[in-house]
Amino acid sequence: MCKEINVIYSSHRVEFLPLITELMYSHDVIILEEVEGTNFFSMLQRKVSIDQFLEENSSDFPEFSKRLYEILQIMHEKNKAIFPVEPYIERVIEIHTLLSEGKSIAEIRSNKDLWEVYLYEHEATGKLLDFYKASLTRPFDEVVEKVISFAKIEAERLRFRDTLRANKIIELIFALPAKNAKIYVEAGYIHQYLCTLLNSKLKGKAKVKKLFLYQEKIRELTGKPWLYPPGDILVLRFVYKGKENKELEKLLAARALIYIKLIEKRELLPEYEGQFPHLMEEIDIIQRVNQLSYSQCQALYEKMKFLDRDRALEILKFSLN
Repeated sequence: MCKEINVIYSSHRVEFLPLITELMYSHDVIILEEVEGTNFFSMLQRKVSIDQFLEENSSDFPEFSKRLYEILQIMHEKNKAIFPVEPYIERVIEIHTLLSEGKSIAEIRSNKDLWEVYLYEHEATGKLLDFYKASLTRPFDEVVEKVISFAKIEAERLRFRDTLRANKIIELIFALPAKNAKIYVEAGYIHQYLCTLLNSKLKGKAKVKKLFLYQEKIRELTGKPWLYPPGDILVLRFVYKGKENKELEKLLAARALIYIKLIEKRELLPEYEGQFPHLMEEIDIIQRVNQLSYSQCQALYEKMKFLDRDRALEILKFSLN
C-alpha cells in the first residue's frame, strides 16, 4: 500500500498556484477534484487545446483552470500520474445530459446511482429557491431559517459526495502499480469529511494527512491555521452532526447572509508572486463579520440586500468604526 496520502485543502485561486505547483511536483500521483469530462486526457496530451476544453467543460474559475491545465500538461509530459476523480459531479452531468436528450425522470429513477444524486440535487435546489424567494420579501428571521434549512441538506449532499469520492480514490490507489507512491489529493476546504473517511477506511493501510494551503500565512495573520466563513462552519456542523445549538446556528446563518453579500465573486489576479488578493480579502471580511451580533446582522441585511457589493462593504466598514 502507498506510504503517504496528502489531502491538500485549497481554493481555486490564481494566487495559490505557485504553492500548488510546488506541492504537486513533490508527489508521484495527483488526484484532482475534477471530472474527467470530454477530452480531459486529450487536453493533457495537447491533442485538444485548453481553450477548447474549457469551452466544452465550463469552469467557475476560468483563469485559474487555464493556468492549472498549462502546468498539468507539463507535468504529464514529465510522466506525472494525473487522475480526475469526482464521481458525484460526473453523475450530475450525466443526469443533465440525459434530460437534455429528452429522457424521462422515470428513466433516471431506474438507475440507482443517478437517482440518488438526482434526489440530493432536487432537494438542494428546492431549498436554495426557497431561500432566494424569502430573501426578497420575508422577515429576516425567516430568511435565516431558510439558510439553516439549506445548510442541512447541503451537509447531507456533501457527506454523500465525499463518500463517493473517497471510495473512488481508494479504488484508484489500490490499482496503482507503485505501492509506495506519494499521493496528492486535491480538495476544497469544505470537504473535511473526505479526509475523515480516508483516515477511517485506510486505517492501518496508509498514512493520511491533511494540509491547509498557506496555513502558515493564515496563522501569521490570524493566529489560526485556517479561517472558515460562517456559512461553511454552519454546514460543517451539520456534516459532523454536532450537538444542536439553535442560537449558534442562527448567528452563523445571519453572519453568512452578510458574508455572501460582501465577498468578491470575480477572480482577482495577483500583480506579483506572494500577493494574495483573495486570501487577504476573505480574512478581512470573515474577521469583520465574526464581530457581528444577530441583531447587527439583521440591521445590516435590511440596509444591504438590494445594494451592490461595493456599497454594502462601505456600510459594513462604517458600522464597525
